[in-house]
Amino acid sequence: MNSLKKKITLADVAREVGCSKSAVSYAILRNHPVSEELRQKIFEAIERLGYLPYGSQRRSSRKVVILLSDTWVSTREITLFQEKLQEHGLLCQQCLLPRYKESLSNQEEFYRFLNHNPQVAGIISLHPDLNSFDLIRRCKNIPTTIFCRESSMLSYSVVRLEAISRLAVSHILRLNQQRVAFVMLDEPTPYARRIFEVMCSDPRLAGSGILLEPFMLHSDELATPSLPFSRLDASWADGVRIFLTNSVVLALPILQWAYSRRLHIPEDLSLFAIDYAEEGALCVPPLTTVALPLAKMVELTIDELLCRIAGKPFSPVTLVPSLIDRGSTYVCGK
Repeated sequence: MNSLKKKITLADVAREVGCSKSAVSYAILRNHPVSEELRQKIFEAIERLGYLPYGSQRRSSRKVVILLSDTWVSTREITLFQEKLQEHGLLCQQCLLPRYKESLSNQEEFYRFLNHNPQVAGIISLHPDLNSFDLIRRCKNIPTTIFCRESSMLSYSVVRLEAISRLAVSHILRLNQQRVAFVMLDEPTPYARRIFEVMCSDPRLAGSGILLEPFMLHSDELATPSLPFSRLDASWADGVRIFLTNSVVLALPILQWAYSRRLHIPEDLSLFAIDYAEEGALCVPPLTTVALPLAKMVELTIDELLCRIAGKPFSPVTLVPSLIDRGSTYVCGK
């Protein structure tokens, strides 16, 4: 008696659904239109039967890495991933994860598409939130890893946000001012919020009497930088002389406001950012930056994914931020 379990084929799925094999293939690869109702039935049959598209013997032919994100990702990040993955003979496709709040059915279909697509070699989740982690946990057949600008997690190669916060506080203390505004979006990422919280809890700030306060930018104020000018005027009147932003992009309204008020950087106010090393150099004037090593972060993330694809162990690396002083901050009383 043959105890081997029968291998489920494309024809078995088509027979279960009552459609053609081509329709099943179209639904999986999404290279031809298939009705929503039929696609739903096909994916239900795939899960019910336990069908693995093209079989495990085709796994070595998988050539696409999915860059999964919940929100906007910088072009520089995507470009570096594309270049580095190409060196390993892999293509990459950026996908925006459907929000739970928007459509549960879209989320479910997206999960099925990833889990049963024969071309997907792995997934890199960019700056994940809980939504991404939930999907990653469900993609059991696909090697996955994450890429974060900063994190408190130890299971992946990251820059520890405690190290970022410590370096930023050390620089603030050197500047010898009493009021500091931490600039972030009004709906900040968990990591931006956490950096602010860790900085506020630093005993060195409390001991110095320096007040670190949030300054929230609205998303529409990035498109029209003059919108927050009146609020920046108020912060200036209250004695804020240092602005620290969670990215170089968020520094742009501050730069335009300072220029419009004929305030000089760094003589009148200090401005610096937490971002990748190269970004601050593009501003006028160039910004002092608590710098994250983007190229190394991308390299390690891809190395980790390749190890997971090959079934090899990988030891996470804790990267260290650095301070690049480009002269946009000024030591008061120097």
